[in-house]
Amino acid sequence: MGTAPLQNSHKRGIRGDVCGWTPAATRRNVAFLRSITDRDLPTTTDGQPLKAFAVTLTVKNCPDTPDDWHATRRAFMKRMERLGLYRSHWVCEWQRRGVPHLHAAFWFTGDIQPGQIVRAWCEVAEPYGAGRQSQHVLPIFDAVGWFKYM
Repeated sequence: MGTAPLQNSHKRGIRGDVCGWTPAATRRNVAFLRSITDRDLPTTTDGQPLKAFAVTLTVKNCPDTPDDWHATRRAFMKRMERLGLYRSHWVCEWQRRGVPHLHAAFWFTGDIQPGQIVRAWCEVAEPYGAGRQSQHVLPIFDAVGWFKYM
């Protein structure tokens, strides 16, 4: 089970002072986000409608190792695929308190509800104190919603 925030027991790599993303990482992420045109978002390549969500997923306690975090995220993404995930973009961000969280945009085929996303996250991230009230899932209805996510 994860440790309390700011008391992470996993060994960290040596790095300089980082306050947010590096300029290069920011440029690459923004370039990708800007490469998506709003006409590409609402349907599959064969014209099927998609349902989209802007998502922030958190945990209370930091996983013990990077491998634990990766396994949790991968298990969650597998659940999203089983729910009909068609397109996604996610970024892992570290909070000041030393705990990771995910920001994502998901597009699904079928009638997915926000609660299904939250439930799946809480099930896989339960060892790290993921609570339903700490997750944030909102629908993206149009290009304005996409730009708000960006």
